[in-house]
Amino acid sequence: MILPNDIKVIFFETFNGDRSVLEFEQWLYANRQLEKRMHPDDYLELIGYGYKGDRAAYGLKELLRKHIRPGEFKLWKQLRQKHPNGYTPNSIKTPFDEQLQRIKDKLPIAKNADEGCDVFCADTHEYLLNVPATEEEVSAFEHKHAIQLPPCYRSFLLVVGNGGIGSRDSGAGPGYGLYPLGCDADKGDYISHDCVLKPDMTINEWESLTVFVHNEENISNEQYLREARTLFGGILPLGTQGCTYIHALVLNGPHKGRVVNLDYNYLCLPCFSSTINFLDYYEGWLDAVIDGTLRHPNAPEYGYS
Repeated sequence: MILPNDIKVIFFETFNGDRSVLEFEQWLYANRQLEKRMHPDDYLELIGYGYKGDRAAYGLKELLRKHIRPGEFKLWKQLRQKHPNGYTPNSIKTPFDEQLQRIKDKLPIAKNADEGCDVFCADTHEYLLNVPATEEEVSAFEHKHAIQLPPCYRSFLLVVGNGGIGSRDSGAGPGYGLYPLGCDADKGDYISHDCVLKPDMTINEWESLTVFVHNEENISNEQYLREARTLFGGILPLGTQGCTYIHALVLNGPHKGRVVNLDYNYLCLPCFSSTINFLDYYEGWLDAVIDGTLRHPNAPEYGYS
């Protein structure tokens, strides 16, 4: 049974040692909602526990462990570390507010639909997102790299979330999840360059852009990097799909705001998402989790397939 957030926080604080056994016992007997929220056997186990003795704290921790999801506990600790005085949500308005609210509503639905984390790599992020970035953090990133993030993605960072508990602090999203803002952004310093990729790129066009890969032994490192910057310029990595495959965001040009799947080994043509912007791409992933498309055996990946 999923416990409400206010009860989870009490459990987290006690498990973390911030609340004493006595404080938890007093809260337990004073809380009239807990009996309704917990399975009867679990509630009786807590009520009947002996809260006295030298090993009371250890035993209570073991009891609470059954009701604490490691991912949620890790996220709670990250939040406390970043916001020791308490977190206040951003209060902003965006052109995407209706869709952003839909996405926030669908995240717990997707998590419940895939309770066993059967979707590819969902067990790494557990459908959890860290709290949103601040305007100061986003603006500093844009200033540092001399770019402007697409409004759809920028709004997601400020309203929905920024990273999580997964690999490289990735949060809920396709593949191994969504990177927090800035992860891999300095890789080759490509993101401030112009984007030359397009959805209808032909094999001949791709091969002409990747000649340097097959001619590596005959060109200097500087020339190789220049060619690589041209190829993946104006692209912000969003996350990894494993091996050399990533999903990324186009930062400029006619396809700004669209998501493209790329191969860092340059073996595959860019594969643009059919959606017109990042929010549609992300909501489409949630819908595919909820309706079961990505949960059945041999389901396609949400990226390169």
